[in-house]
Amino acid sequence: MIELLVVVAIIALLVSLLLPVLSAARARAKASVCMSHLRQIGLSLRCYADEHGGQVPRGAATPSDNVPEESATNLIWSRVAQSRCGLGIMLGRHVRDPRILFCPADDNSNEQSEMPKIGTDEDAYGSYLYRNRDDVARPLLDNPGLNGEKLPVRAWALDVNSFGVGPFRHINHGGTRVHVLYGDGSTMGFSNREHVFSIRAEDFDKPWEIPARLDAILRAADRGYVAEPTSPDDPNE
Repeated sequence: MIELLVVVAIIALLVSLLLPVLSAARARAKASVCMSHLRQIGLSLRCYADEHGGQVPRGAATPSDNVPEESATNLIWSRVAQSRCGLGIMLGRHVRDPRILFCPADDNSNEQSEMPKIGTDEDAYGSYLYRNRDDVARPLLDNPGLNGEKLPVRAWALDVNSFGVGPFRHINHGGTRVHVLYGDGSTMGFSNREHVFSIRAEDFDKPWEIPARLDAILRAADRGYVAEPTSPDDPNE
């Protein structure tokens, strides 16, 4: 009996040591798939732009009372406009596999739950925040102009991290990191400590300020392209 208990204790110890390793391996695998999805979205944007005079898809038609159409959004079908919007515009011709619009580490949205909503009276959401043509000075993939900090616009899509409650909670990768797609098709991963890339819980106390928060997230992503830290303690990874 003593020998059996020793064996059980050893097995329990090994399991406790292996679980964090396995969890980290799963997280890395999901991060790799997410980056692959964003690169495929980048190729789709390039194909769309080539067919539309260099322009990118239009964004949402007023996705909510507090997020106007010129703000970044992860909406792919607008019930208000009864049309596809943002990255959803490319579904079919340029995005043949809808799975690329969904992060494998998304906590509440996937193609099985969202794609059936297209064409209905419900909004449909993807996993990636998209900076649409209404959010830039020029709706051009290669030359969209400058952001609010007078830096070149670089970022076009990134993981959603919204820490609201109920329908306003939408988190990828546990909210700990984001992956960003840039106009040249490259992708980068960043730590999300201090919620640099998040719509924070307190932002929902003043929902009319959420568009400004979205602008701040996009500017942080733009800065990341030139390897500038997004905050003093948050270097690029």
